[in-house]
Amino acid sequence: MRRFLVFFFTAVVVAASQCAAFAKPVITLKLSGAYVTRSADGKEQLVPVSARAAQPGEHIRWEIVATNSGDQPARNFVPSGKISPATTYVANSGAAANAAVEFSLDSGKTWSSTPTVTVHSGDTVKTVNADLSTYTAIRWRTAAPLAPGASHRYVYEVVVR
Repeated sequence: MRRFLVFFFTAVVVAASQCAAFAKPVITLKLSGAYVTRSADGKEQLVPVSARAAQPGEHIRWEIVATNSGDQPARNFVPSGKISPATTYVANSGAAANAAVEFSLDSGKTWSSTPTVTVHSGDTVKTVNADLSTYTAIRWRTAAPLAPGASHRYVYEVVVR
């Protein structure tokens, strides 16, 4: 009987640890974009980017929706979006609830909340904030995990050059 109990206990522990190994977050990302225009009365109108080609000066709002369909929270989840070289990031447009926004000037190799560049002028060298047109990517760092069954929305705008 004792061998049976030891075997049974071992089998239950192994089965429980295997079930725990399968418990994980499952993140689905959906990216959509829309041209942002305003009607004569000031109301915002959105036209999907797939509807037509972009024109210089137009604003595009990109939206990333992250959904966790798993059974565990997604910890340290950091969604990001690209900023095309044909566009310029619109200041302060990166939005998400309870998230810090960071930017990259090198396609995601390095990140900063306020990217800077070094400028050489004669004998003077100074560090200045990078021009928005040099941003190549955006990401959001959230403090709280993405809970099972939850979705978060991340938004940013660019203007077509």
